[in-house]
Amino acid sequence: MKIESIAIQNFLGLYDLRHTLAARTLLVCGPNGSGKSSLLDAIRFAITGNMPRGLSARGEQRRAAITEGASTGYAEVTADGYTARRAIASGTLTGDGLPAYTGLDVALDPQRFAAMPDDARRRLLFELMDVKADRETVTRVMKDEDVPDAIIERAFVLLRGGFDAAVSEANTQASEARGAWKAITGEAYGTQKAAKWRPTLETEAPSDEDLAKAERLVAAANDRVSYLMDLAGRVRAALPPERLADLQAQADDLAAATEDEQRAEQEAAAAAEALAELTARARAPETLTCPCCSASLAFEDRALVESSGTAIARPTEEELQAAKRQDHAARQALAEARGRITAAAGAARSLETAPTVTQEQRDEAATLEEARHVLGLHQAAHASLLQARTLHEQADMLANKALAAHQQVLGWLKVKELCSPSGIPAILLSRALDPFNALLRAYAADAGFAPAQVERDLSLTYAGRPYALCSESEQWRADTLFALAIARLSGAKVVLLDRFDVLQPDDRGRVLDWLSDPGGSMMDTVILAGTLSKRPEADMLLDVLWMGDAPVMQKAVA
Repeated sequence: MKIESIAIQNFLGLYDLRHTLAARTLLVCGPNGSGKSSLLDAIRFAITGNMPRGLSARGEQRRAAITEGASTGYAEVTADGYTARRAIASGTLTGDGLPAYTGLDVALDPQRFAAMPDDARRRLLFELMDVKADRETVTRVMKDEDVPDAIIERAFVLLRGGFDAAVSEANTQASEARGAWKAITGEAYGTQKAAKWRPTLETEAPSDEDLAKAERLVAAANDRVSYLMDLAGRVRAALPPERLADLQAQADDLAAATEDEQRAEQEAAAAAEALAELTARARAPETLTCPCCSASLAFEDRALVESSGTAIARPTEEELQAAKRQDHAARQALAEARGRITAAAGAARSLETAPTVTQEQRDEAATLEEARHVLGLHQAAHASLLQARTLHEQADMLANKALAAHQQVLGWLKVKELCSPSGIPAILLSRALDPFNALLRAYAADAGFAPAQVERDLSLTYAGRPYALCSESEQWRADTLFALAIARLSGAKVVLLDRFDVLQPDDRGRVLDWLSDPGGSMMDTVILAGTLSKRPEADMLLDVLWMGDAPVMQKAVA
């Protein structure tokens, strides 16, 4: 930013000042109380709107910056072809305005950098060096710290609100994860306890071998019961010994029954033949002897005719009944013989098809209830092992849920730690500090100053000593180096340096030569102010504004 001209009216102790810069470096000098610091305050006010130190932007405070006796005033700066004019009473900006640069307020007021809180200083350095919490850096650092991927993704979203917001939210998330752990376990959270917590169970978890053995015992007992049930069915289906003896006796009677059948058949045939012969004789025509001629007569068709055959002797009723009884007895004997044959054949078939069991098998079948009892015991033991296995699996699930909650706690605490100033910000800060401090060292070497530096904890040092412990002239040198670096990196390339007179007279010329920068590559505009007893000589590289001249300080303009 190349400041071309300055116009000020009724600003603090300046009644009316107008100056066109003749060189990049302007030395504002003069006796005490001549308005040197007021001039720098006016330039800052015109460019940034910041009120002089000690005054706020409120109406009454703002009006206090107007020169006593005047009612209005303004400060105007023309730079790079743009004009920024700002009314003192309202702060209203008129004109084109000037481009905005990061850290311009520090370049125009170098002491601001040392007075900044650490967070503000960090943000300024990050903006100057274009350092951001990019996804690659956050992911790499958090993965190295074993932060779960899901938390990394959420943490990266939180970082959009800044590291401070991420630290606060990570703390909240860790607290919620502790609450989740307590809800799962029913116990108060403790880091060491949570790392190895699991529910307490009275029984140990059964091994696969134990379960396999129990399953084999149940299977064997079940097979035994099935076998005995089948055997018991065979026993129930088998005939008792006495019935088997009866069947065997019947089967053994087959040969005798067969012989008896043959004999009975003969006897039945003979009896039937005898009965038939008697029956036929009983039914034959009755023959009579004629009393007259002694001829044989017979009744045929209810007529008495002469019989041509031999006279048949008719059986008596007793003979006929006896024959019938004999025939009936013979046929009954045959039926009985045949019934015995049928029974013997049936008995033989029954013996062939009937289940047979030994006494040992009968005794073995009698152990069925005992085998069922043994099966029940093995089944109960197996069920107990399965229940224990289920309880331990449920305990494992609960322990895993608790561990996941614990890992959430650890993950968010790690995010909190990494988002704190000593974590990722420190890594990112090194990206900003290293080139920033390198530029400071280069400027210090060119100026013949001791090196100024921003330490890793964001504290400031000069010549290796804390800034606060340095002398006034050392602090001025440090402030100058910081302001030049900020102005260069921001692109503003303009600095305002007050209290130039704190330097020893022998050092002032060397500093002016350095800041005048014949090449013009360091700054576009450098304005210094200091109390001097006499006006120095101006040259092509140095413009001098002597504040003791009458044209500079005039009476108030109404």
